[in-house]
Amino acid sequence: MTVQSQQVVAVVPTVNNTTDHVQTVLEKHLFQKYEFQRMRFQTAFIYAGVTTVGVIIALLVATLLDVMPVSRLPETYRLFAPFVEWSNTGAQDQVCSWECEILTQSTRLFKAASDVGASIVSRETGQGNIAGIARLCSLISVSIVVWFSYQKQLVQYYTMNAQQAQLNDFNSTPRWQFWLSRIFYTLAALFGTYVMVSIIWFGLSLVFKNLTLQWFNAAIVVVVFTWTATFAGAIMGLAASTRHVLLLGLFTFVFGFSASFALAPTTEVEGLAFEWWQGAVSSAGRANPSASLFTGTLFSGSLSLVVLWFDINSIIQAMIDDGKVRLLSAKGWMWVARLLYAALILGLLAVGFIRVDRANFPINMVFHAGGAVLAVASVVICALLIRKHRFHPWYKIFSVHILLGVTVVMAVFGSLRFDPLGFVSPGEGIISLTVIELTLLILIGVWGYITVDNLLAQANIKAFEGEVIMVRQEQPS
Repeated sequence: MTVQSQQVVAVVPTVNNTTDHVQTVLEKHLFQKYEFQRMRFQTAFIYAGVTTVGVIIALLVATLLDVMPVSRLPETYRLFAPFVEWSNTGAQDQVCSWECEILTQSTRLFKAASDVGASIVSRETGQGNIAGIARLCSLISVSIVVWFSYQKQLVQYYTMNAQQAQLNDFNSTPRWQFWLSRIFYTLAALFGTYVMVSIIWFGLSLVFKNLTLQWFNAAIVVVVFTWTATFAGAIMGLAASTRHVLLLGLFTFVFGFSASFALAPTTEVEGLAFEWWQGAVSSAGRANPSASLFTGTLFSGSLSLVVLWFDINSIIQAMIDDGKVRLLSAKGWMWVARLLYAALILGLLAVGFIRVDRANFPINMVFHAGGAVLAVASVVICALLIRKHRFHPWYKIFSVHILLGVTVVMAVFGSLRFDPLGFVSPGEGIISLTVIELTLLILIGVWGYITVDNLLAQANIKAFEGEVIMVRQEQPS
């Protein structure tokens, strides 16, 4: 009894010491995470403040030098006046053949840069446009701050959140790939800011109708809004992780498409009897004011997906190399993954860049609808090919049963008609093409986020297990 009691007494202090050590480590790590967040907010605050002040001063200098489309600053400022590129009264780009459509849509936002500058003053009243000034300043400021802050604190972010696989991948990224990723991310942030800021100001115009301010109050509103948008861009840019890039693209798609649908003309499309919402969705991107928003959404979202591929390329390669490959080699399966991903991006661009005019340009419908089919098919094929045993069992349920099942059901009912009974072209049956496109786009977005999240989680777990094994091997017996 005496010996056993002594053994118990000897063990208890060891357990207590271990518990205290673990608690100390956890508290230290928590403190480090708080310090990192404080440093991140402080850095973003400084970046946003300096950039905003610089852009405002540059705007004042440009106005005084008569570089901008106004010779002097107006005395009164409206909160919102319709943006010049949103005007549906002037000449608009007509639908043309598919190759002409690609050129027109690709250059639309670049040609609209002068309209963005001209929107700072209302043409009808000569008053200043607070929304136009704030939007112009935000676009310039966000682009600058994103370029200079891009991934400055990403190493600390990955370290604090125990994302070892992504940290290793980032540290081994070639310089050319990093700079290419920075360029695409900055452009995605530019077009995304254009979409989001335009939507925000349009919403504010509905809340504060016909509000007019003097120059001092207008200046405060412009500075505060520009700083807020720039601060958000700096926060995202400093730690632009893989999940952040994906969320940037998904949120841009959701809000940009929703606003372009809401602002699209609701007239009949080519004489077909559509419900008002079907007509709005079908005509989104064809005419102002939704055209610029629609194109900007596709630009920003697609560029975000390109940046996302740079982040997950090596992780997918490692997952393929680590598993047992069949039919093709590991290199062959990697090329399959690249082709499927490229098909997704090209399909989305075809939907947004090629407008439809069945009467004059019937071939456009082939590219437009074909792009949607290509995007959906690439995701469905990818969902079937991914080895599900690596992920949680519910992922297999979603990828195979829900995604594939909904796609098949909608394809069948979209080609089936009851009165009279028979088959028709896809999208002209019980379920319209508009419903099919919207439903499948939502499923693609959800599946994309779930897949990337599971992929990163598994990669980080495996990398962490490898670090633990290496530490154990280095410790003396």
